[in-house]
Amino acid sequence: MEHDALPARPRPPRLYNVVADEPAPVSEWLPYLAQAIGAKPPRRIPVWLGRLAAGEAAVLMMTEARGSSNAKAKRELGWQQRYPSWRDGFRRGLASPEAAVPLDGVRPRAA
Repeated sequence: MEHDALPARPRPPRLYNVVADEPAPVSEWLPYLAQAIGAKPPRRIPVWLGRLAAGEAAVLMMTEARGSSNAKAKRELGWQQRYPSWRDGFRRGLASPEAAVPLDGVRPRAA
């Protein structure tokens, strides 16, 4: 018994980690970012106080989260990062605001 070919289904939406090649814990990149913008170094607080102020998920993300991999975005989208490292991205992106990409990913058109 022959079956008619099913129509192609649209590919479901996917999530991609768009991160630097070098994973870094918050304890490493946050002080670097603070220094790059001329802010005071972040304060360290006890975990119990962090849980009280921000919740368990925030504490886990700030203290135990491992770096993400961008391999899927590179493989499936052909994505390449603009800056070789997160350090370079902070430094160069902050030095040149026009190089920064807005959080929504959409740049305003020139007038």
